[in-house]
Amino acid sequence: MKLFKRLVALLVVALLLIGCATNNGNGNNNEEPNNGNGNNNGPTAGGDTLVVAASDLNGDYVNGFSNTTYDVWIKNLIHGGYEVYTTDEGGQFVLNQTANAQDPEVTENEDGSKTFHFFLADNLTWSDGTPITAKDYVFSVLFADSPEWLNAGAGTAAGDGLVGYEAYHDGSSSTFPGIKYISDTEFEATIDASMLPYFYETAYVAFGPTPMHRYTPNLTIGEDGSSLTTVEGYELTDQDKADFTARVDEEIEAVEETIAALEAGIETAKADLEEADEDKAAELEAKIEADEKKVVAAQDEIAELEEEKAGVDTADVTNLLLQSGAYDVAQTFRYAPDVTAGAYKFVSFENNAATVELNPEFKGDAFGKTPTIPRVVVRSVNQTLDVDLAINGEVDIVQGVIEEDKIEKAVASDQVGIQVYSRNGYGLIAFHVDYGATQHKEVRQAVAYLIDRNEFVQNILGGYGVIGQGEYGLSQWMYAERGLELEEAVHNYALDYDKANELLDASPYKFEADGTTPWDAAKGAELAETEGESFTYWRHDAEGNQLLINHFGTVDNNVTDLINIQLPPNGRVVGLEYSLTYGDFATLIEHYYNASDSRDYTAFNLATNF
Repeated sequence: MKLFKRLVALLVVALLLIGCATNNGNGNNNEEPNNGNGNNNGPTAGGDTLVVAASDLNGDYVNGFSNTTYDVWIKNLIHGGYEVYTTDEGGQFVLNQTANAQDPEVTENEDGSKTFHFFLADNLTWSDGTPITAKDYVFSVLFADSPEWLNAGAGTAAGDGLVGYEAYHDGSSSTFPGIKYISDTEFEATIDASMLPYFYETAYVAFGPTPMHRYTPNLTIGEDGSSLTTVEGYELTDQDKADFTARVDEEIEAVEETIAALEAGIETAKADLEEADEDKAAELEAKIEADEKKVVAAQDEIAELEEEKAGVDTADVTNLLLQSGAYDVAQTFRYAPDVTAGAYKFVSFENNAATVELNPEFKGDAFGKTPTIPRVVVRSVNQTLDVDLAINGEVDIVQGVIEEDKIEKAVASDQVGIQVYSRNGYGLIAFHVDYGATQHKEVRQAVAYLIDRNEFVQNILGGYGVIGQGEYGLSQWMYAERGLELEEAVHNYALDYDKANELLDASPYKFEADGTTPWDAAKGAELAETEGESFTYWRHDAEGNQLLINHFGTVDNNVTDLINIQLPPNGRVVGLEYSLTYGDFATLIEHYYNASDSRDYTAFNLATNF
């Protein structure tokens, strides 16, 4: 049991732990959407393997790309542990006692910036035995914020709070003065004055190492301590050029696949256009136009890549090696990390299961603790069956169970042990706030008035959840100290059609289809009742654009189902068409994180943990 409790702390907790009693364990499962089947092999190949149930996994294990919560579990196990600052169970930032040899020296500079001078432990090593030095910490920022990493398709902001971030990130400067190498055990990070004061200022400098010898073996930190340069005496080889060209070709191939998919979608939309009604035709025409623009943008991207490839003989050596390394990480390393620093080493991702094993080089987490379970498997299973799989002994841990019926089933079983605790996180509907109807706060607020959140708590959670009023978890230290004051002070959104109409009347969507006649709330409510799903009296803006929100939710998810029961009919009452599409979680994450200038969905049901 102690083994499992220790591992659960590594995997992040939510609302309820359920674990196989026969394996001496408590487990833990997350409310996040689930997809997959539960018919893989049994949980262990002996007594040395722990199998954790998860939802969809996309097998993506570096920062900068779309990850599910369950992929993040693996990322934390293989990469986490040596950040200079980390968070404790209550969410407070604390100094990592394993990574740091002593407390950092903090200097408040005359210009209002603040410098943290870190002193690293000298016994840290990568999983391949290579020493971890301050160069790897500085490199983590220089790499993640480089234009080359952005060109490889990543999206990160590792040092966005530091001095000089913008100029380095946009490529106008090759030097990043906010991060500086001093010696192999010392480096500095300087927070920009514009980012201060900030209660969580240490979050701006809570960096971990990145294996420079694996990502860019022929680059090093420049003499200024804040830039990258070629290793002294190194000259570009024919193999370097061949590797770079091959990686650019792989990028081109990926873009060509995107173009093919877009063009196929355009042809389908054009075929559907012939039989579409007026509103559907407008929607299809907008999609066709948007996708045609995407095709042009993708073709431009290919032209840029071809130009990049053609310039291999004249390119700056440092930039070429950095770009080549970035492509390699994005194309290869991110799916099978072979040099890591965390408590576990990556073994494989296959058959919807990720496997890791103990890293013998790991010196301990922020509190000096090391794991003892030799092997961990995180396996995608069907969310509706996860607790049954634990009861049957097919998985060892199910994390974050929230549904009342599952909880009661686990309580009634003598085959599992359970542990109930407050979750550091919450469920939510997440919006894109820069596109479509959801870019208007009045529309987003109106949606909040169209949901009966009590029904979610009662029908799905039973007595195992509460309504939240903001971005906090019940077990966070600040909520424990002042939660009651917060609940009294913040606004509580409840189902209220009048409030929703009032907000929508203050938005651009206050007209009928002609763009001039005010939308009639009484007429809308009456038609919503009499016409039901045949309702067509939607709100429009002055340009004739209909008030429409396209929502993407996951299959096999009670939350998605209840959203679909509530929001489409409630939306009709106030003239809002709320359309919900079901799919798998990996697709949801792709739409959520990698949205283009034109997009299909701007609302998603998600959950988050701190």
